[in-house]
Amino acid sequence: MSSIVRTSVGFSQDNGIEVGYKEDARDISADKLWEAILRRHARRVRDRRGELLDPALIPLISGVRSAVLNRLSHSGASSLTRAELTTALQTVKDFRNTKIPFKN
Repeated sequence: MSSIVRTSVGFSQDNGIEVGYKEDARDISADKLWEAILRRHARRVRDRRGELLDPALIPLISGVRSAVLNRLSHSGASSLTRAELTTALQTVKDFRNTKIPFKN
């Protein structure tokens, strides 16, 4: 199992992220995981339990998923600009360095 899958599974379990059970965690799509993370974040905010994610990162992550990951899966890396890659890498760094839950 890759470290990304192990990290995603651990993050999900530790933070109450509800995703449909798959015997092999690699079968959980990035879309399903992201949707579940956003639902958990919204539920925490609604219940006044704080924020799961830094709200400033949510649109950045969504943008990276849309602009970079979607294009990588369809047309390859050659269609990406240096600015898009720089933004994507900085967003991933910011996400990895943020406290989760962001606010209790």
